[in-house]
Amino acid sequence: MELKGLYTALVTPFTRSNHIDYTSLEQLIKLQVSNGVKGIVIAGSTGEASSLNEIEYRKLIRFTKHKINEQVQLVVGTTNNNTEKVQQNIAIAREEGADAVMIAAPYYNTPSDKGIQRHFECIAENTNMPIILYNVPSRTACNISNDIIINLAKQYDHIIGIKEASGDINKITQLITRKPKNFKILSGDDSLTLSLIVLGAEGSVSVVSNLIPNEFNLLVNEAIKGNFHIARTLHFFYLDLIGLMFVDTNPSPVKAALNQISLCENTLRLPLVEVDKADFDRIGMELRSLDVGDSEFIKLSELTQEPILN
Repeated sequence: MELKGLYTALVTPFTRSNHIDYTSLEQLIKLQVSNGVKGIVIAGSTGEASSLNEIEYRKLIRFTKHKINEQVQLVVGTTNNNTEKVQQNIAIAREEGADAVMIAAPYYNTPSDKGIQRHFECIAENTNMPIILYNVPSRTACNISNDIIINLAKQYDHIIGIKEASGDINKITQLITRKPKNFKILSGDDSLTLSLIVLGAEGSVSVVSNLIPNEFNLLVNEAIKGNFHIARTLHFFYLDLIGLMFVDTNPSPVKAALNQISLCENTLRLPLVEVDKADFDRIGMELRSLDVGDSEFIKLSELTQEPILN
């Protein structure tokens, strides 16, 4: 499995009656596939995985696998703070046709470095599925050290990469310089994607690409090719929108945005709630100013001028 390019961390749409909205989900999947993303990540934090029961989890994977029809890669979040439960989630993901799994550090338990390493070693020793680590200390209270990441990458060929969302440029830069050649790093922060690709990351797992898959895919791929003028122009053009996607806990803002461009209901499962009206209106104003949701997409030929920097 080549881990490179744009992966969209897809929301899980819910109906107003709090069931998974498969009609909207199909629409969201079609939008991603038609705009050429490398893969879709489901049942992650953006997908509100912690609020899904096992039946919903399995059906979500099965439905998504069927609808993407081998056109893009399918990555399934299997995170849990119970090591055995992660293994059970991986078994479900495998049975339903996932191409890889993504696993964050165990939350709430706050294990030591030794515990974090043993958690991932135990998981890796009991599956041969491609594994993508996920470092997101803001959610897990566990920052996976570079030493642990590198040890795991060297021990297990099927630990193929990491989604890095620590926000620590120095840490990620050091990881890039020390990692094994075949171990890939994906940005887990949309605002840092361009910077990390310049430093040697291979792509992104993105939230904002739920809204602008074509444009963010262009940013990622042009940056990978070294066409930094185009990537930088897109980065500045969408920077305010990216910021608005994190004015509240993800995925509350992106669901508010998707609702305003008629892609899903603005419905979340407790304990998450909708963004307040002021933020909802700010998001709407930014979407309108950028024409997000229109059928016309930015073309390479339109990106001819450098952004004006104050």
